[in-house]
Order: sequence, then structure tokens, then C-alpha cells
Amino acid sequence: MDGVVTAVALDAQGYVWAGGATGVARYDGYHFVRFPLKEHDGAAEVIGSVGAIAGGRDGRVWLGLATVGLAALDPRTGRSVFYRHEPKNPRSLAEGSVRTIISDGAEGYWIGMQGGGLDHFNPATGTFVHRRAAQDGLPGDVIAALLLDSRGDLWVGGAKGLVRKARAAERCEPVLRDPRDEAKLARQGVSRLREDRTGRLWVGTVTGGLLIVDPASGQAEWLAEGGTELDGTVSAIEDADGRQMWIGRSNGIEIRAADSGAVQQRIRHMAGRIGSLASSGVQAIVRDRSGVLFIGMYGGGVQRYVPPRPGISVLRSAPDDPWDGIPVRAIAEMRNGEIWLGRGERGISVLDRALRRAGDFVLPGQPARGGSPARVSALAQGPDGHAWIGSEGALYEFDEDRRFIRRHDIVGHNVRRVLFDRDGTLWVGSGNGMLRKARGEAVLTPVMLARGGPMRGNVDALAQDPAGRLWAGNAAGIFRIDTASGTAHKLAATGGAADSNYAVKGMLADADGLWIDGDGGRYRVDRFDGDQARYTLVIDNQGPDGHAIGANLLRDRSGRIWTHRGVHDPATRRYDELNVADGVDIGTGWFRAYAQLRDGRMLFGGSAGVLLVEPDKYTPWSYRPPVVLTALSVRAQPVDLPAAGRIDIAPPQRSFGAEFSALDYSYPELNRYRYRLQGYEAGWRETGANLRVASYDNLPPGEYTLQVQGSNRSGMWSDAVASLAVNVLPAWWETWWARLGMLGLAGAAVLGVVQWRTLHLRGREEELALRVAERTAELQEVTVALALKSQALELASLTDPLTGLHNRRFLTEHIEADIALSVRRHEDRRRRPEGPTDDGDLIFFLIDIDHFKLVNDQHGHVAGDAVLCQMRHRLRTIFRESDYVIRWGGEEFLVVARGTRRERAAGLAERARAAVADEPFVLPNGGALTKTCSIGYACFPLACHFPKMLDWQAVGELADAALYLVKSGGRNGWYGVTAVQADDLEAVQHLLHQPLVEWEEAGGAIIERS
Repeated sequence: MDGVVTAVALDAQGYVWAGGATGVARYDGYHFVRFPLKEHDGAAEVIGSVGAIAGGRDGRVWLGLATVGLAALDPRTGRSVFYRHEPKNPRSLAEGSVRTIISDGAEGYWIGMQGGGLDHFNPATGTFVHRRAAQDGLPGDVIAALLLDSRGDLWVGGAKGLVRKARAAERCEPVLRDPRDEAKLARQGVSRLREDRTGRLWVGTVTGGLLIVDPASGQAEWLAEGGTELDGTVSAIEDADGRQMWIGRSNGIEIRAADSGAVQQRIRHMAGRIGSLASSGVQAIVRDRSGVLFIGMYGGGVQRYVPPRPGISVLRSAPDDPWDGIPVRAIAEMRNGEIWLGRGERGISVLDRALRRAGDFVLPGQPARGGSPARVSALAQGPDGHAWIGSEGALYEFDEDRRFIRRHDIVGHNVRRVLFDRDGTLWVGSGNGMLRKARGEAVLTPVMLARGGPMRGNVDALAQDPAGRLWAGNAAGIFRIDTASGTAHKLAATGGAADSNYAVKGMLADADGLWIDGDGGRYRVDRFDGDQARYTLVIDNQGPDGHAIGANLLRDRSGRIWTHRGVHDPATRRYDELNVADGVDIGTGWFRAYAQLRDGRMLFGGSAGVLLVEPDKYTPWSYRPPVVLTALSVRAQPVDLPAAGRIDIAPPQRSFGAEFSALDYSYPELNRYRYRLQGYEAGWRETGANLRVASYDNLPPGEYTLQVQGSNRSGMWSDAVASLAVNVLPAWWETWWARLGMLGLAGAAVLGVVQWRTLHLRGREEELALRVAERTAELQEVTVALALKSQALELASLTDPLTGLHNRRFLTEHIEADIALSVRRHEDRRRRPEGPTDDGDLIFFLIDIDHFKLVNDQHGHVAGDAVLCQMRHRLRTIFRESDYVIRWGGEEFLVVARGTRRERAAGLAERARAAVADEPFVLPNGGALTKTCSIGYACFPLACHFPKMLDWQAVGELADAALYLVKSGGRNGWYGVTAVQADDLEAVQHLLHQPLVEWEEAGGAIIERS
């Protein structure tokens, strides 16, 4: 496909088909696969622009082709049957191009023609019956829209209006009761028809008119008169969910209420705006069985819209809002019902109870425009109604009317949490411990540890339980705060378990204990006994079955625990992750930016908006997708998928492979799969979306059944099973008669030989048995010893002995395969532009601990080794298990993010920088040491149009050059080369010969920096 899409449809199995100027392609959730239109394998491809698509009950797909006629494509075989206009055959297709195709409710089809009227086609006989305007009451011979309604009546829309053919009638009759509506519609011409769930007919016109027709009375209600700038040609009408109708026009999409027809939203193409249309020229909208909408556009290809789950929505600023794009880092509800949003720059945005923007104000001393280095990181309202706003090194105090009162400087403390307890005492968690200010006091004093000295490290969680106990969570675990003395007591796990030493990121207190999110996962902490308690791991965040837990903990009225990343029901132990497909599209969800409103609604702040959760309305994703076999190979050669669901495999090579897909289009990358070959194995083999193939070799003769199951994006297994009967034929010597004959011959020979061999063998039997036993024992001992030594040597040669991370040799032995895969996927993209490339990039991060030599000089090499070892854990929390994390040398680390979109590089670099800078390193003597790091990165391939131009060593050198720029610019930051955008090889080579620092000014490269 070249981006010009003129038709989109679903077939009987649930596949999405898109057609355009270059033919037709099928989408299985992962790839668009183009189907050449041929009568047989050796025939030439028939080229024709696809203007209409309809799925048949028998699995075939019917296509209207400009300049050709009608085609029936069988996806199993890839072969097509063509039906053309034959002037001498009155039973052939009418003259003109096919505009629309629909089923007649049985085995036939109605076909609307451009200038040829209306045809009825019978596939069994291959004949067409023609209907014309003059004889059959059609609205002209240009038929653009057809609809078979729920009563079985046929609606026909054309250049001269709208008519209906009742189920048992022969002629079409006018429908509209008012002659003025009839004349008006005839002037505009009908372009699209759609029946809503109440049985009403929605009618779109060529000039942009839109009306609803009551089939019983013929009464018409015009929603859009047509002919205005907003009223582009109506090219698609789709019932989204029974509550909304999506109207596709030549200038975009409008969403209307299904009951009233009122406009609720207009969606247009906005260059550079996430979530806008790729092109304004909408040609088709189709809803799949799960509710996902596919939009086909002229010049924009096919886009997918996944409706958010009930109760999930996102609040965003308007594109022209000066505050648009500024992250929300703190949220609080005021006593007057206002919701204050602390922004990453400038100050505060205020929402009213209906979550409408009510105003903005900046912090004193900060510019209203142009940004600010200060950011709001915490919000709370005191008993006197004053609002306290935490920032970097200061607290700002405002009254309820947003009037500034005073600034409280707290040098060395970047505020992270603010809490007023029941007594009105103000507690402040910062990046350097904890402060308090009793009611009536003027200054803030540090919270001291019970064992002596002030509390240190990031305090990310503060909570007061129903009993009045105050709890704080920091990098060392949970602390009970004595509110009278202001001292902090470390809470230990019963029995001395290490669980109490994990860093705490989020906390929720109830009458029976605490819920905490941290580096170890989600824990339930209860059964308190002094300064000890039971820690129970509830949700693990490590390993293949781990979950991203979120830390911003809120509880709804039914007891479920929410964060911006998921919802957990402790009663059923169910955890549902939330992602973009659920409507959670807020960019990076910040820790500590969350609030529960008095009416039960929840807000979570992010870098690209505010997530609104209405828990009472929420239902998890439960769609059970169909599972289909998409391709089949026997003896490594592609074969047609059998219509009978059975294949025979003959010797000598008895092997086959089957590719498959679960048609949950909402987030197919999260779909899981399992398969088994009954008769050969009992258990299921599980696999992910990146390896959707079942392959078997050297199968013994017999009857088998391949079964494949798929899950939806939530991991719920579908009841549907795709099956394939497999009959493996025996070779001639494996047949029963051959085996019987050979058995007889062998028996006769053995009988003669056994007699004279028996005495001789008896004599040597005992001697040989003894020797074999002795020699076997010796060999087993040597083999075991050699195997253990070999494994140890191999592991040591690939591992850094200090940190346990991989070393340079590991990278050189593994990176070439990743480079080859990346190059192949980008070259496939050039040959097949519709294919996805999200998993084709590699990102090389070079990370250097700033001023590391001072650690060894001032604290000793043991302390330096401790910092290097802790770097391993911090990097592992940022990057995936599949990424390569390598100690490159000294204090330098190299990370290769595999299969990661390059658009995520800057976010990963910032997270890695923050993971080092935001939390002190713990030294062997118990002290804390704050360090920063500098990061340079570069993406492979550097120029997507020329993936083979640079090898990985050259990209690594670019990352090193980027690292040097960060260090020369002050350290504690990052600098990256995301891509070189050039279609000319000479332009790319010219850029490569220039110093990296000049690339940005030279143009042609995407450079990102902290």
C-alpha cells in the first residue's frame, strides 16, 4: 500500500482489509500483507484501484476494481476470479465501475455501479441480474451507497436521492415523506448509508449534508445542510459503540451523539500533533468486533483508534495553549472544590469541579512566559486553608484565593511530598530527608533518626493511618514517625527478611496496615509488633510475569487499589495493567502526582496530560479474540491453507510450520500465544507476539492435530482454538506389511545365528560387563568435571567479575545478530512501507559516572567498588531484561536497548540520569554519597534509508562523542543523536565528516539533549 486507501472492510474471520490505488492488503494485527490479484500462480497480476470491499461468508473477499469490474479473492490460495462486463453477454456485470458491494443476506450480493445502475450477483451461477432507474425505480444509474437493514429491506442511495426496496417487493420506492427533503437530497446526491442500533437510517451526501431518516414514517431530520466549509463529502458513517456515530468526511472526522445527532468532537489532521489524523481525506471507517475503529484515508494510509475503557479519560491542554506540553508533577483538591495542578514549569493550573480550566498562576519570581527552571513537585492544603506548594529549595504559601503569602526557603531540600497530619503539623519529604513544622511555629526543623543523625535520602511517600500513626518511605525502607518528638524509627521485617530494605516509592495506609510500592514490588505490611511487621509480596515487578506497579496508590470504594499503571483487587488477587490501549495516554506518569477527589474520582499527572479515572464506571478489557492461522509451510515451502483444515505430509522430510495471530487489534503486541500438537505432545508451548509460529520436524508417521490459542491484550485466553489436522505418511519401509516381511526374514536369520553364538557369548558376558562398568564410571567422572569447568570458564569470559554485568567480549559475540536483524527490518520497511518498524531500532547508551576518581581518592577503592555494583541495580530498573547492560571499562557502562523505538531514547536517557542523581549511593561504612552521571547515545541505524552505511562500532563512537559533549558542558545530563534524516547518501556522508557539535547547526540530524 502506498498510503492511498479508498476502502476498508472486515472479512468473515475478523481480518481487516484495505484497498487502494495499488491493490489490496490484509492486516492480522502485526503486518499488512499485500495480495496480488491473479487468476492462477503463473498469471500476470491484474492491476486496478480498489473502490469497494466486502467479506463473504465462505471466506472469500469481494473487490470492486476500477477499469476491471468485480473480483473474488480467496485468501487461502491467493487466487482470484474476475467478473467483467461483456457487451455480448447480458448476464455479465453491468457496464461501469463498481462503487459499492453488500451481501443480500443469503449467498448473493448487491452491487452498485457508476453509471450501470444496480446489479444482483449469484456466485453459484456466476450471473448478474440488472436493475435500472427507468424500470426499477432507482435514484439514477449512479449508485454510491447500499444498505440491507435489520428488517431485510434494501436501501439504495445514488446521485439523485434515496429509495427503498422492501424485502418482498420488486421495485424500489421513494421513502422521504416531505417532497422538499426529497428534492434537497436529490440535489446533493447520497454518498453513504448506515443503520444505527435503534433502526434509524443515517444518510450522508456528496455535498456534505447529513440527515437521519425514520424508516417507519419517512420523516427526515437534517443534522448538516451541506455545502459549507465544515461539510466535506460524507465518505463514511460508523456506529462506534451505540452512543456515538463517527462521520468520515473529506476534511476529517466528526463525532456525533447517536441519540441526538449533536456534534461532540471534530478530528482533523494537525501536523506534528499526537492523536490527530494522518490525513484529512477520510475514505472509510470500520468497527471490528471488539470496538476498535479502523480509518482509511486518501494519502494517510490506515489508522487505528482504540476506544478507552469506561471510566478512563485524559485531560489535555489545547494545542495552542501556552501551557500545553508542560508536565503535571503534583495534584491537590482544595476545600473550595478547585483542583490545583502543579506544573513542571511556570506554576499552577486551576481546574473547577467539572475539571474545566479555571485559571493559571505562576510562582513569585518566575516568568509567566518562556519557562522556568523551578517546578512544582508537591501540593497540600493546611487546616487554615492555606495552600503549600513545594519546589526546589523552597515552599510557597498561598491563601485559598491564590494570593501569595510568603516563601519558606529550605536550602538543600528539593521538595517531593507535603502532608498535614491531624494536628496540623506540616511534614515535608525531600530529596535529602524530612522536615516538619508544628502548627504555630515559624521554622521547619529536620526529622532525626531514633539512632541519631538526620534522616537522609529521597522521601517519596508520606501517609497517616486511621489510628493516627505517621509513616514515611525512603530509599532505605519504611519509617514510623513519632509525631511528638519528630524522630524516625526504621521498620524491620519480622524474621530479619530483606524485604524491609527496599526503597519505597509509594504508600497507602488503612486500618490494618500498609500497602507499599517499591523496588521489590508491591507489599502488604501488617501485623505490627513494635518496630517490626510482616512483609508479604503481593505483586512482583521482576521477571517475565512481573508487573509495572506505579507507586501512586489510591483506593476506590470497592477496595481496589489504583495507580496510573494498573488496578489491583486484593479480594480476588487480580491485577489489570493499564496502557495506551485502555486510554492511559499521558506520556510518562510521574511518581507523587496523584489525588483522589471527594467524589471518588482519581487524577494522575503525566508529561502529556492528566489521567482521569472514574472507578465506578471502569470495566477491564475482556474481549476474547478469534485465533487464525495466517500461513502454512510444509518441508520449508509455502503451501495453501487447506479449506478442509487437513494436510498430508509425505517423507522424506516430515516437517511443517504454521504462523498464527489472535485478532485483538487493540494492542496486539501484548497478545500471548500457546500451541500444542496433539498426539505428539501433551503440554502447551507458550510464546509471545514476536514469535507467532509453531514448527515441527522429523515427525513420526501418525495422525496429529495442531491447536493454537491466543490471549487478548490483558493476557486472558480466548475460548477460540485454531486447529489443523496433520497426517504424517509413512515411508514404504514403515508400512505394516513391510515391517511384517522384514520381521519374518530377521527372525529366520536370528534363529540360525543364535545357536552357535550362545555358548561363546556366555563365556565373555561376565568379563565384558565388568570392564564396561569400570570404564563407564571413570568416563562419567571425567565428563562431569570437564563440563563444570567448561561452564565456569565460559561464564567468566563473558562477565565482569566485580559487577556481574556482561563485558566487552559478550557484546562482540552477540551484537552482530542484532545488527543483522535491525538492518533486515529497515530494508523490509523500504520495500514494504506499510510494515511496522517499531522493533527495528537499537539504541547505544554510553553512561559515565561523573568525577568517579574522587570516590576512590576520598573514600577508598572499596567505596568505589560499592558504587559500581549499585549502578548495576539502578540500570537494571530502567532497562529491560532483554537489553544488554555492559561494564565498558572503569566507571563507564554501555547499554544496548534492543528492539526499542528511537523516539523513546531521550526518555530512557533521562530516567537513567535521574536514577543515578536522585538517590544517594550507600557506602560500606553506612554513609551516603550523591553522584551524577553523563550519558551520550546514538541510534542504529543512524540513517534509516541507509541501514548498512555505518557499523555498530561507528555508532558507538558517536555515542562516545555525545558523552564528551555532555561532560564538556557541565556533566549531569545527556546528549543523543536520534537519527539522520536524509534521502541523499552524499548528504549523510558529508554530515559524518563534520564534528558532532556542528551537526545540529548543519541540519539534517535529530539531536536531543537534556
